[in-house]
Amino acid sequence: MPANKVEAEVFALSDEVANNLLCLSPESATSLGIDIGARSDLRSQLGDRSAQRQQKIADQLRSDL
Repeated sequence: MPANKVEAEVFALSDEVANNLLCLSPESATSLGIDIGARSDLRSQLGDRSAQRQQKIADQLRSDL
């Protein structure tokens, strides 16, 4: 449990970044064993390895950073 507001914001941002990456690489959720509950839809998906998708991943990482 976060100790203060700043820590809570850091945890929330970390969760958002992690979820963005999992959506872009859904097989990672299965590999980590977290393709359950709210993420169960990721279980049946594979990541797209195309150049266009790689650019989308890079764009998402830049945005998150």
